[in-house]
Amino acid sequence: MRRVILGAGLLAGLAGCAGTQNVSTGALVDSQVSIREAEEAGAVQVPDAARHLQLAKEQTAEARKLLDGGDRDQAALYLQRAEADAQLALALAKEAPARAEAERAMEQVKALQNNPQTAPPATGGSGASAKPAQPPQPAARPAAPAPATQSPQPASPQPVQDPTAAPATGSPPATPQPTPY
Repeated sequence: MRRVILGAGLLAGLAGCAGTQNVSTGALVDSQVSIREAEEAGAVQVPDAARHLQLAKEQTAEARKLLDGGDRDQAALYLQRAEADAQLALALAKEAPARAEAERAMEQVKALQNNPQTAPPATGGSGASAKPAQPPQPAARPAAPAPATQSPQPASPQPVQDPTAAPATGSPPATPQPTPY
């Protein structure tokens, strides 16, 4: 029985060591992939991103040395930092063009605020000047019903108006009348 327990413990210990090596190798590959993605995104041209990219490369190189020396725990820490720096370099590289575009847009807004005469036409560039927006016109009142002396016409449905609504003429609203029960 003692041999079985000792053998199971030894087997579990070996499995744990093999798992550590796989994690370190996987982390090494992950950091290298992240470094490559950051380079492809143009991190070298963005100063902040380039600094983090360089840190990621240095930490990956140090992790390789530690892996070769057998210090897998310390190598795993270096690889985590390398992965984080590479991801940050990638994010900074992607952010730079968006920031530049936002700054250009802000400059255009400021220029238009300072000189509204240079505003492009609102008609889509046809060259015609845009008319100022006209306020909406009030709706026309419905025609009064025809007198009863004329020939009978089919009754057309009249819209029901809310007695509390203000007339379109601008006069004060009618007071509601009590409804008999």
